[in-house]
Amino acid sequence: MTYKWNLEAVQRYSAQVAQQLTNRFYAEKKHITGLEISQFTELKSLNWLILKQLFQRWEEEIARWKSPYFDYSVAEVQEAQQLFFNRASQHILVQRPDFQPLVQQAITDLFALILSPTDFFSWQGGATALSATWWEKNRRYLLVQPELCQQLQQQSDDLSESQLNACIVQHALSPTAEVFDPIWAQFNQWQPLPTELTQSTPNSPKPEVSASSSSFFDQLEPQIHIPTVPSKPLEYIEKVLIQEKPAAFPTGTRNFNDVQTNSPSVGDIHQKSKITSIMGSLSINQKFTYINQLFQGDAQLFRDTVEDLESSVDFLSARDKLVKKYVPRFIWDVTASEVEEFFDMVERRFK
Repeated sequence: MTYKWNLEAVQRYSAQVAQQLTNRFYAEKKHITGLEISQFTELKSLNWLILKQLFQRWEEEIARWKSPYFDYSVAEVQEAQQLFFNRASQHILVQRPDFQPLVQQAITDLFALILSPTDFFSWQGGATALSATWWEKNRRYLLVQPELCQQLQQQSDDLSESQLNACIVQHALSPTAEVFDPIWAQFNQWQPLPTELTQSTPNSPKPEVSASSSSFFDQLEPQIHIPTVPSKPLEYIEKVLIQEKPAAFPTGTRNFNDVQTNSPSVGDIHQKSKITSIMGSLSINQKFTYINQLFQGDAQLFRDTVEDLESSVDFLSARDKLVKKYVPRFIWDVTASEVEEFFDMVERRFK
């Protein structure tokens, strides 16, 4: 059996398996703890990627603790704040609606690490984001592709995008490597892999925490955990988002797939005209919609994302960030009107 990378198929499959696994666990429990997450499935590598998702959200909560009225930069305050979050991390308690999206993204990440490490590390921010600090925080969660991760960590201080890609080509294990056989077998046991991800060949693979002042995440050690036995599916239409636009559209065109023949109105022309700033061109209602529908109600996260997109050299670069970094991170349904409108705003910025 050989394996192929298809993001749309992976995300559909991830949504289905995530629902199945969470159904199994929450049939008897109302919430899941940190220790239970480390033993959530038979695949330790998947469990730890779920913990990575949770760790990311823990760090985002810490970063949101800012105030215009108090000085949080004082050493004594920072120490107390860190102690608070560390203690809070010892009491992880996640209900199903919040947990299933974590599982879904972790499954997608696991497939990416095996089938397309280039995409996985692009989602993390690319070569510039893979600093020594990033590896110190995240290395423990990446239990597959160990040689590749070791090489990337060693080169983290001065790694360019081209060097990152070259390192991946040189050190990434093939998806058909024997070490991955138990992973493929387990996924097939949960739910057969879709044909978009597999191709038959003559040689098929053989199926076979105590109280502390430190945080829960600092105490995690992969070798000491022994694995035990809302989120609607993302209808990701990559070919729609990635395909190049023709040189000119017929008048009245609304998007890549909606080609009309009627003459454009003044409103149509205005809605497709070039803008000099994404944030400066949004109405209050648009900002409210994007923050709540696309960015989990986090205004700062929305501003940071727009700033990242604004720093792109052209629309192709901005679109690449949207497709590879933000769509997977926030599990956007790209057929939703607000997502399509947000893509249109980014396109107008670089028109």
